[in-house]
Amino acid sequence: MIWTDNFFLILITTLTAAISLLIWRAIEKSLRGWGGDSLACMLLICSICLHLIPVGYLMIDALTWIYNGRSLFLDVAFLPTPFLTYVTHGLAILWVVGMIWHLRGYVYSAYMLRKLVRGCMPVEQKEHETLKHCLELTGVRKTVTLLKGYAVHTPMLVGVIRPLILLPADREYTKEELECILVHELMHIRNGDLVVKKLAVIAEDIHWFNPVTRHLLLKSVNEWTEYRCDNSTCANYVDRKIYYETLLSNAVIQTGQVGTYNTALLESSTQVTKRIKYMEVKKRKKKISKAAALLLTCTFILINGTAALAAGFGSVALHRPVYDATVVRIREPLQPPKEYEEFIGNDDFSSVSEGEVKQNERGGGCFSWVLNPGATLKSPVFAKNSGDTIRISVDIDPSSVSVDVGIVQPNGSQTYITGSGWINHEFSVTQTGSYKVFVRNTGSEAITANGYYR
Repeated sequence: MIWTDNFFLILITTLTAAISLLIWRAIEKSLRGWGGDSLACMLLICSICLHLIPVGYLMIDALTWIYNGRSLFLDVAFLPTPFLTYVTHGLAILWVVGMIWHLRGYVYSAYMLRKLVRGCMPVEQKEHETLKHCLELTGVRKTVTLLKGYAVHTPMLVGVIRPLILLPADREYTKEELECILVHELMHIRNGDLVVKKLAVIAEDIHWFNPVTRHLLLKSVNEWTEYRCDNSTCANYVDRKIYYETLLSNAVIQTGQVGTYNTALLESSTQVTKRIKYMEVKKRKKKISKAAALLLTCTFILINGTAALAAGFGSVALHRPVYDATVVRIREPLQPPKEYEEFIGNDDFSSVSEGEVKQNERGGGCFSWVLNPGATLKSPVFAKNSGDTIRISVDIDPSSVSVDVGIVQPNGSQTYITGSGWINHEFSVTQTGSYKVFVRNTGSEAITANGYYR
């Protein structure tokens, strides 16, 4: 049952993420022409958040409870059936295997990076003094270690908590060149680019099956974080001509050294032309006003929020016919009513407001639901072991309306009884797993269902 919910959670999130990146791709050319590298990075961070936070699923979940059974479109949203349970469990295994397979490259990259750091050695005192000067210049307050190694092909930054800047040991830099390199890497620290890159890696690993995420996300993050650091470095701290010469000399002499968990001055020699060209564009353009940036960001968020809601409703529409075609319902005979105190239990039922389910530490709960004709409402998931029982007591008003009251089993099948008025029934638990309680209005008028389960 949990994997059925998780399947639709991932499905809605990956659809939202794909739409977000496609929107980003549509405006990227304009951002490049405007010189909007800071705004571009902000929008990319928004897109990463949409990869990691199931906004669309949470919207549907919230709407389900807000409507409280008054929407037949949402009443059985993502409820499992035996067919959906088997299919989503199979897809879950495939998804986990894919994540592990995709993760192997990142693990290898982290291993090689650690090996690279172990082979490095301290730099000379004059280089330490240059680093100290650059730290004061940029206002970076973190403790940064400067090392050099013969296996390092291009200057790079590694480490989020304890940052390290690595330099090639077989290359001598002038003081001006070293300042350009160090300021550039310190800009990465100040902007938190390694954190952004790690989040992008996590998002790419979760959505490994999404071709849009796989081909656009990390590539765009790498490209635009470099643009932002280039422009910050040239605009505020170093001579532009020397900076260009430093990039060109590294492109000619060195080969790119790409890593998943680091930022490199040049990740490939083809980057240098694009980066210098962009810096020239940025130099000629006026800075985007804060009002324009805020407006564009809000528009981007609004469009993506609408896309998330559309992805959620689309998934609900996909689920409904499959649910109707494959749902398994097992009807039990109604048991004789028992004492009313059993319905009340020891819980404070009076504190439960309309539409709410108040669960307790014993796995039971109280509920107060309003259901339109044909509507179904369900409780949050709770765990039971084989051999346990689930007792449901519910009072239906008006008492003349017939309802189905039951449980959704771990395999997605529904066991229920049909009755009206005051209903008290005990269901046997035959398999360990996650369960839900539901009430379905089979009558022709709206009802209120106040009840308790344990």
